[in-house]
Amino acid sequence: MLNCHIVRDLLPSYLEHLTSPETEAELTEHLSACPDCRAAKAAMEADLGVEKAPKPRRDFLRHLRWQRRLAALLTLLTAVLCLWGLYRMEYSYSLTSTAEMETVLYEEVMGRKPSAAALSADTFPVELISMTPLKNRVFVLYRVERQGEFQYQGVAQFEKGVFGRYRLRSCTYSDWPIVQVRPIRVGRQDYLLAYCTNAPEGAETFQVFAGYWSPSYEGEEVLDISKETPVCEGRVRPDLLELVPITREQREAGFFAELSVICRDADGNILDARELARTIRDSNQYGTSGLGDLPPQTYYVFSGLILLLAAVILRYFLRK
Repeated sequence: MLNCHIVRDLLPSYLEHLTSPETEAELTEHLSACPDCRAAKAAMEADLGVEKAPKPRRDFLRHLRWQRRLAALLTLLTAVLCLWGLYRMEYSYSLTSTAEMETVLYEEVMGRKPSAAALSADTFPVELISMTPLKNRVFVLYRVERQGEFQYQGVAQFEKGVFGRYRLRSCTYSDWPIVQVRPIRVGRQDYLLAYCTNAPEGAETFQVFAGYWSPSYEGEEVLDISKETPVCEGRVRPDLLELVPITREQREAGFFAELSVICRDADGNILDARELARTIRDSNQYGTSGLGDLPPQTYYVFSGLILLLAAVILRYFLRK
């Protein structure tokens, strides 16, 4: 049993809850029975100004949870805005304005030439001729002139995004003035693209054969077209833009641009392609160039990085 002297020596530690549970129990028992020690305890509490510890705020954790949820919401909103910005940068065309499309085509065709600094849209105007949709693509036939004379013709391919806007997928141009062909792939299907922005006098129809080139270029005909069925045929016109499905075997047999095209007159006679081309553009050298097929790889990479970073941050803020 503790005596009063020992109790009063232990009172400071007792008031600060520094004694062991056993000692604290004995002190409490002594204080309940000894009024002098109780008075000493009261005086010491007054001198020390001991206050009870405030009760912890029960709404602290609730407040912290709302802060974390708000941070997660802001992270999600930032990620969505970044993804939308990337989408608008990649799929930046609406294709609702002819002037807009002609400006894009001018920048892609004339802007890539070495002498582009000396050129202007007034000197080399780009004219949009026709448009043909196919699946999620739009093919645009265009023509470039200089002082009213033919310079180039080509086809630009636009790809549609999920929100209805378009990106430029490819853009080719050629100074060959009559029917031009080339194979392309849309999805899993191969197509033969045939186009022309001129109607030379005397040329009525055209035919395209897989694996054929004109004998005037090689000295002999390598394919007997009398036994073959044309892959594509039609009337030569200044707004020709055809997309014909072809088989894998036909594509592997080869389509050699203008070399695979046969032009005929009204009587069905085969016309000399180079002589026919000279009626529109007097030249011995022709070429085809342009912007090749460009899948949106950079767009997908950056979109994936944004989604990954957002997922990591959201996981941090929403974990329990």
